Amino acid sequence: MRRVRQLIARAALFALISATITTAHDEPPKTMRERAEQEQTREKMRSLGVKSQTISVIKTAGSDGVADSSRWLTNEYDQAGNRVKQTVYDTSGVTRSISVFDDRSSWLEELTFVDDYLRDRTVFLYDRHGLISHVFSYDDLGELTGRLDYTYSSTDPNVFIEKRNQRDSLLYSILYRYEPGSDFRRQVDAVQTGGSGSPVVKVENEYILDKRSRKSVLDPDGKLTHTFSYTYTPGGDLSEVVKRLADDSIAFRQGYQYTQEGLLSVITERDGSGAVKRRLCYAYEFFRGDR
Repeated sequence: MRRVRQLIARAALFALISATITTAHDEPPKTMRERAEQEQTREKMRSLGVKSQTISVIKTAGSDGVADSSRWLTNEYDQAGNRVKQTVYDTSGVTRSISVFDDRSSWLEELTFVDDYLRDRTVFLYDRHGLISHVFSYDDLGELTGRLDYTYSSTDPNVFIEKRNQRDSLLYSILYRYEPGSDFRRQVDAVQTGGSGSPVVKVENEYILDKRSRKSVLDPDGKLTHTFSYTYTPGGDLSEVVKRLADDSIAFRQGYQYTQEGLLSVITERDGSGAVKRRLCYAYEFFRGDR
């Protein structure tokens, strides 16, 4: 069972076509802006003394009038604000991921256990600027299963990623292009190609100031498949995500609510008609007691 571990190795790919990454498996920083944003999140957890975050899924009540509620995952933090453990609850078992950080809060490695048996180990390497350069994945016997290589252009504001298997065969690549002069704050587009070089998906982004306002996803033929539009709170936190299909019909809306301290509290997902389909509810424990 490698579903949860694969989210880390494929986080860059998942981010291309999804609304947001709500799995809590982050992609290591590939730009200084991403590094700064991750540091801001870590500092918030540290300053508030967050010890754990538990996410439960509440689905719309069925014909019997009973809502389906289930615990999805729990994140645990150290006192520096680093997420050191994640537990994902699944009908087929429980997956636990243990993360190791250095004294500068750089993510060094992750060990993943399924029902208490080690299944995967991932090691992260960084360049002298603190940006990710390589990600190596190993199985429970310590054998290499794949890697991600990051290349930074010295002339254009681009980042190039290659995913290779244990035999060094190219599985896919992603080219991220940023607006010149934006200091990597505005990503113009991202193109994923398969191992043979054939196009798989392209994403085009639009911004208002430095906040992404729209993301368009195109198929290999360059045809629009769907879009995401983003709105934000006055403080800059995500407020709503709307997914629209190629015919401009609404597939779903996600509304975001926060605690007084700025911690995410509820994500409400509605279908195209506006009916609530499910809610993700966030509960917290603190090192200094309940708030």
